[in-house]
Amino acid sequence: MLIQGPLTIRAEEAEGEAGFLLRIGFREEFQDRDPPARTQEFLDYLQALQREAQACAETDPNRQGMLLVLQVAEQLLPLIREDSLPLGEEIEIRVEQKASLLGLLNPGTGAIN
Repeated sequence: MLIQGPLTIRAEEAEGEAGFLLRIGFREEFQDRDPPARTQEFLDYLQALQREAQACAETDPNRQGMLLVLQVAEQLLPLIREDSLPLGEEIEIRVEQKASLLGLLNPGTGAIN
C-alpha cells in the first residue's frame, strides 16, 4: 500500500542481524515549504496513516508497516513543529525482529490448538 506524503522510506536488510534497517528521508517539496506549511502537511500525513492502518486487517503486513512508520513519525512531529530537524539528512532506524511466541508454539498456522 502506498500513502503519498512528505517521507521517503526504504527498508534494507541488516547485515548479519535479524531485522532490517528503515531509512527515512524528507521529500524535496516538503523541505522547500515554510515551517507552518510543513507542520500542517506532516499532521495531515499522520492522520492519513492512522486512517489507513485502522482500515487494514490486524494481520495485514501493510498495517504493521504503517504502524511502524506512524510511531516514528509521531516522534518526529515535535521536531518538525520546532523546525529543528535537519530535513536534508536521512534517518536510519534499526528494527529488530524476534520470533513470536505463537510462531514458536505452532509454526504451521500461528494458532494454538
